[in-house]
Formats: sequence, C-alpha cells, structure tokens
Amino acid sequence: MPTAAPMLAVGFGLGMISAPLADLILGQVAHHHAGSASGLFKTAAQLGIALGTALTTVIFFIHISAGTRGSAVSTAFTNSLCYVVGTLITMWVLMLLLPKPTRTS
Repeated sequence: MPTAAPMLAVGFGLGMISAPLADLILGQVAHHHAGSASGLFKTAAQLGIALGTALTTVIFFIHISAGTRGSAVSTAFTNSLCYVVGTLITMWVLMLLLPKPTRTS
C-alpha cells in the first residue's frame, strides 16, 4: 500500500504532461506533414518510455543487491518512484515555460 501514492502521482503526472505536449508539438506542424509528425512524435515518446524504464530499473538495482527480499525491496521501489515523480514534476514545471500556442481562426 505505501507504493500506491507514488504510483498515483506518476499516473497523474503522465496524464498532465502527455496530452498538452502532443497538442503543442503537433499543432505547429503543417497539415500535409501531420502523419509524419505524428509518427515521429509517437516514436520519440516510446523511446522516452523505454529509456525512462531502463533508468528507473538502474536506480532500483542501485539500492538493492541480488537476492534482497522484504522491506529493502519496498524501499528501493519507493526510491525509484520518487526519482520518477521528481522527473515528472520537473517536466511539468518546464512545460509551463514553453511558449503558449496561438489560435488562428
């Protein structure tokens, strides 16, 4: 149960970041390049997820050794999730610094 709060924060953070970022990036692309831009955006997102998962796993295994059981695993998992939450908060703050999209009617 102690890991539910950080996982909730991660899910909330991803939801807060992914949709506005896609709107901001793909909204600047010409219509005839929309398909290519969408594919490139999705590929970059998948690459980011893969690298993020790998780095989180590295952080997890830095805090424990092979064969560790019990509360040490929970502590390592919590430390890994704290890293992820910190990264998502940093990304959210940086997104506030991005230029606001202009609406053309």
